[in-house]
Amino acid sequence: MDGSKWKMIRKAPRLTTIQEKKEIIQYHDYNPGLYHYQIAVKFGVDSSTVSRIIKNREKILSLKGEEMDKIVKFKSPHFPYLEEEVLKWCIIEKKMKRRLVADDIALKAREVKEMMIKLIVDPKELKKLQRFEASPGWVQSFKKRYGIDSESTIPPAPEAGYCSPFKLNLMLEI
Repeated sequence: MDGSKWKMIRKAPRLTTIQEKKEIIQYHDYNPGLYHYQIAVKFGVDSSTVSRIIKNREKILSLKGEEMDKIVKFKSPHFPYLEEEVLKWCIIEKKMKRRLVADDIALKAREVKEMMIKLIVDPKELKKLQRFEASPGWVQSFKKRYGIDSESTIPPAPEAGYCSPFKLNLMLEI
């Protein structure tokens, strides 16, 4: 027999809305004895999707109103404190009426990285940060997360601690 007959066909992943994610969480809460794969079958998603939704339940349940309409898929930054510092710098640059160019953002991110390397004591976090390169892809994702382009208005500086990119995007009314 030809081996190609048994190849698996992978279907494209389906994006779930925040409302659907909340329904999955609610269903999970009302049916605590069910396995994730059973919930996945009911909602037509992969079991890993159910696991990820349950893991991120606090973030998902905290979203309200317009946030639910705008966000389908979100990903937290790997280096939130680094991004917070770069974002603060972007805000200062905009207040001084300077254009934000991708190369300048990458340069600032590398400067912040070097400063943070001197302060980190956890070897695992240090190794992770040392691999950070502020690549063009990272810069593009950073700008997208915070709704920044060279002509845009930057939102006010985040308060103490990490500021959610979703709140910043909503402030920009993207």
